[in-house]
Amino acid sequence: MAANTATPFNVETEFAADGRVLREGTSWRLTFTREEMQAECEKAYAKGRDDAMAQAAQTAAAHLQTLAENSAAILQTLNEESRTCRAQAMELVLVAARKIAGTALERYPEERVHECISALLPDLRGQARLVVKCSAAILPEQIKALQQMAEDQGFDGALVIRQSEDTAPGDVTLEWAQGEICVDTSRIADKVEDAVRHWLAATDAREAQGDLFTPPHHPDEES
Repeated sequence: MAANTATPFNVETEFAADGRVLREGTSWRLTFTREEMQAECEKAYAKGRDDAMAQAAQTAAAHLQTLAENSAAILQTLNEESRTCRAQAMELVLVAARKIAGTALERYPEERVHECISALLPDLRGQARLVVKCSAAILPEQIKALQQMAEDQGFDGALVIRQSEDTAPGDVTLEWAQGEICVDTSRIADKVEDAVRHWLAATDAREAQGDLFTPPHHPDEES
């Protein structure tokens, strides 16, 4: 009887009846060592951790972007409200100033006339006559006081004061041979209001220009 010389046959690949490959013999194993299992678990854990951290980073970036957009909207609203409040405050100041000034001029109309005459007299000492047109609210004794003031300042000419019911308290017109000065309280107040409104408009324009050229903030640029 011949000696048995057969060698073991290793099945490398397992096929199904229809020819499909069920498994590769060299890569398929029924058992794994503890170290291999531990290594596979650690790889799976690390992958899950990395995926979770990436998702958390994306979510945080989205939340920061939303927060930045909301903050910009709130800041814009605050700027607009600040401008509105500033304009309203200026309007209130102007209205109050007109009211206070009007009340003061009604109570002391001679004060404006006194100031105008006193400021002009040093340049008119050689004039023969100075005509002052003012409100009828100025009393006779106040007129005498004005004439005395002119005399005390060395005005040698005639100080003629003409009162008119159509002249508002505080309005004064000074006339002499070579010229005339008209002080219109209403026009002065209008010019002050125009100046204030131009200042407000210029301030708003500068702030708007600054907002336009301020670069937007992107949270992801910091990472």
